Amino acid sequence: MIEYPDAFYNSQTSISYPVNIFDTYLHHERGVFMNSSWRTQLKQPNASIGRSVDKRRRRTIRITGASCMGNAFVGLGKLLIGIASPSLFTCVSACYTFGMVIAKGFAVAGMFTEKDETVQRKYCRLSGVILIVASACYILYSLRLFIFPEHTVFHEYVAIGIAAITFAEIGLNISGVLRERKNHSLPGQSVKMINLAASLISLVLTQTALLSFASDQVDAHPTANGFMGILMGTAATIIGMLLVVKTKRQSESDH
Repeated sequence: MIEYPDAFYNSQTSISYPVNIFDTYLHHERGVFMNSSWRTQLKQPNASIGRSVDKRRRRTIRITGASCMGNAFVGLGKLLIGIASPSLFTCVSACYTFGMVIAKGFAVAGMFTEKDETVQRKYCRLSGVILIVASACYILYSLRLFIFPEHTVFHEYVAIGIAAITFAEIGLNISGVLRERKNHSLPGQSVKMINLAASLISLVLTQTALLSFASDQVDAHPTANGFMGILMGTAATIIGMLLVVKTKRQSESDH
C-alpha cells in the first residue's frame, strides 16, 4: 500500500514543504508522485458542457431565425392573396402573422442576452405584450363580423392555395413547438407559446378558405368565422398573458 507523504523535505534549505494532496497526481503504474494539473483536467468537462450548451443555443437561434423567415414569407403570401382576392379577412390574418414574426424576433433577441437575465426578461415580456395586442385586435375584427358581415367567397383554386399556405404555417409553428419542447429557458418557452398562438389563429383562415367553396350556406359563413376568430383569439390572448405573468414572476423571484 502506497502512503501519501504529508510533506516534502528540502535538504538544501532544511525546510519541510507541506504537500497538498489535491495538487499531486499518483501514478500507480510507476509508483511515483508527479506534479498534476488535475484541477485543469477537472475543469475540462465543465468547459465541454459550456461549449455544448453554447452550441445548442446557437443552433436554436439559427433554427428560430429560419422559422421567422418562413413565417414572414407565408404572411407575405397571404397578404398578396388577400389583396388579389380581395379579402380583408385574409389581409388581417397576414398582419397577425407579421406580428408573430416580430414577437419571435424579440424572443430571439433574448437568446443573445442570456448573461443579462433582466434584459432577457424584458425582451420576452415584449413578445408577450405583442402577442396580447395582436390577439386582442384579431378578436375585435372577429366581433366586427357579427355587426358587419363579410361574405368571403374564393375561387376553388384560390381557396385551396390559402388552405395550403395556412397548413404550411401551422406545420412550421407546430414543428417549432416540438423542436423547443426540451428548451426550458425563458426565450425558448416564449417561442413555443408564440408558435402555439399563431397555429390557433391560422386555423381560422383555414376554416374560412374551406367554407368558401365547400359550403353553400354563404350567409352563415361570417358568423362561423367570427365565432372561430373570437375563440382562437381569446386562447391566443390567454397564452400571451401567461407569458407576461411568467416573466413577471421570474423578476419577482430574483428580487
